[in-house]
Amino acid sequence: MLGRIISGNTGLLIARKHSRERVELGELVVAPLNNESKLLLQVVDIGYSSQLDKKLLEFIAGISVEHGESIDEFGKELRYYELLSLTPLLEIRDSNVSAPRVLPSIFTPIYRVDSKDLWFLGGKGISLGFIRSGSNVLDIEAKLPVEKMLSHHVLITGTTGRGKSVLMKNLLWQLLDLDNVSCLVIDPHNEYYGINGKGLRLHRNASDSLLYYSPVNYPGAISLIVNISLLRPEHLSIIDFSDAQWQLMNAYYKNYRDKWIEALLLGEELPESLKKSFNEATINVTRRKISLLLDIEIKNNSIIPRGIFTTNGGESTIKSITNALMNGKIVIIDTSTIKSELELLISNMITREVYREKLSRIHKQEQSPIISIVLEEAPRVLKNNENIFSTITREGRKFGIGLIAITQMPSLIPRELLANMNTKIILGTELSSEREAVINSASQDIKYLDRTIASMNKGEAIVTSTFSSIALPIKIPFFDEEIALKEEKEKKKYIGL
Repeated sequence: MLGRIISGNTGLLIARKHSRERVELGELVVAPLNNESKLLLQVVDIGYSSQLDKKLLEFIAGISVEHGESIDEFGKELRYYELLSLTPLLEIRDSNVSAPRVLPSIFTPIYRVDSKDLWFLGGKGISLGFIRSGSNVLDIEAKLPVEKMLSHHVLITGTTGRGKSVLMKNLLWQLLDLDNVSCLVIDPHNEYYGINGKGLRLHRNASDSLLYYSPVNYPGAISLIVNISLLRPEHLSIIDFSDAQWQLMNAYYKNYRDKWIEALLLGEELPESLKKSFNEATINVTRRKISLLLDIEIKNNSIIPRGIFTTNGGESTIKSITNALMNGKIVIIDTSTIKSELELLISNMITREVYREKLSRIHKQEQSPIISIVLEEAPRVLKNNENIFSTITREGRKFGIGLIAITQMPSLIPRELLANMNTKIILGTELSSEREAVINSASQDIKYLDRTIASMNKGEAIVTSTFSSIALPIKIPFFDEEIALKEEKEKKKYIGL
């Protein structure tokens, strides 16, 4: 027994802790309601209390501090104690669970949770980690239905170094075993494929289900080159241009179609009726901005590509990536060696084509997998202005296409878009403004977990989801552990255990 409940209400209960028991912030406990049900609670705060007046306590401590006198230990465990603040999570019965609607009797004992108490967790789905009670990790996997979770969008947030990338790598490892889900991963740190360590390339299905595009000639990489004829002004919507520059680009596209970039950069003339609408300064600034963005040099009236955009080859790159996603594959785009604006442009081009193809197949009543798009530093594109990523966040679930938005600054994402992310995986977060953003948009009421979120260690997280009965405290395994766990399961399956 950890203690007994002494006061509170249906939102927050107070229990006096046993003097010899150690209880942690975030720990799960149970309180019996009757012979048939229990109340599952979580420790959200721990504080001191005493039967003695505060001024008397200060006086007793002062005598000890100033004169070295020992404090009278007689009846210490009765006079001085700790109070636990507990938030009710669920009422648990033998065959079902429900929202807590009753209070336990006064002086009801509380006990540490046992794996048997959490029989309703686990089951089928994608594993996010193991259920955690405080720092104690239980042998129960926290799972969510993969298709629902991914199509209804996921937010992964936490301070740098808390385990966001490890979690994402674990999820991708599992997705490589599925053929009903595909994933586009925009990888600005080149950390998922495994060029410089263990990564997804080690998966037994990697040769069939994993594609890796990179501007660098790495082993196993497909060359990331894109023909400039594929560019449309709409693709550049993710980049800041003035209204006059937009009008200029659209005018060139209207007149030169697939050759509009070349025509603009090489100084081809617009029709006289349009030419007078643009001054020379606007034309020169737009040329310079596009050539710098695409890493293109103009020399002797010729276009000389210096980066991933080229005039020779790369015509099928976007289509090949889209087709791979429509066939249930994982596609990683290494953007670690290209500038941020170019990364956004490539992401925008691919995502627009994927979205268009997905809607086309739905219209033709053709089957296609759930598609998830992984975005690092998501606030760069999830803004109030309309773009393909905010459109997917608002409407994508209807079409089976979702986002996994990864960030340490969720407060920069508009509240409407945050609210549309039905699963939030919250790792340790120190800034109160960032905790407030995710707490206020969570699927469960987690307002009492503010300090718990601030105090979580590396690899610890809280999962709040429409598809879970409670906010799940979890421990994320290291990627090496995830590989070992999956290999062990495969061995047992193979030998029939």
